[in-house]
This record gives sequence, C-alpha cells and structure tokens, in this order.
Amino acid sequence: MARVEIAINGRTYTVACDEGQEDRVRELGAFVDEKLKSLGGGGASEAQLLVLTSLVLADELIEQRQGNGAIDSDEERVLLGAVEHLTRRVEAIAARLDQG
Repeated sequence: MARVEIAINGRTYTVACDEGQEDRVRELGAFVDEKLKSLGGGGASEAQLLVLTSLVLADELIEQRQGNGAIDSDEERVLLGAVEHLTRRVEAIAARLDQG
C-alpha cells in the first residue's frame, strides 16, 4: 500500500492508495481542492466547506452514473475513497467543535 500527501484547503493529508495510483490520488486531491475553492468560503467553517464539497462531488458522480455510465471502475473507487476520506475528516472536525 502506497501513501501520498495531498493538500486540501491549505492542509496536508496523507492518504493510502494502491501501488501505482499515487499520481491519480494527487490529481484527485488537486481536483477536490479546486472544487472547494470554487465554492468560496462565505464565512463557512472548514467542516461546512468539506461537507459541501463532498456533496457537490457526490452529486457529480451520481449524475455521471445516471448520464452515460462511462466512469471507469478504478476512477470510481479512487473518487469514492477520496470522498470517504473527506467525510472522516469532516466528522473529526465536527467532533472537535462539539467538544468546545
């Protein structure tokens, strides 16, 4: 299992991936970061931005599936892994916010 560092919203995250998928995970991380930045802050917390970004990406994935079904299974697996990672990160941030 390989490990890759990606930067999202100015923070660096280490993500595990299959050997040979490192460049793809970096590309996906950059895509997520770009999507997050395109949504703008508007005073939203980091957790809210990550949730919103995850929802937007999930929506795009579902639209793609329903549209032409042309998404590659490896790409889907990597994208879903990135969304799951973001979800875990959001949950961790939310838990810290709840603790005060």
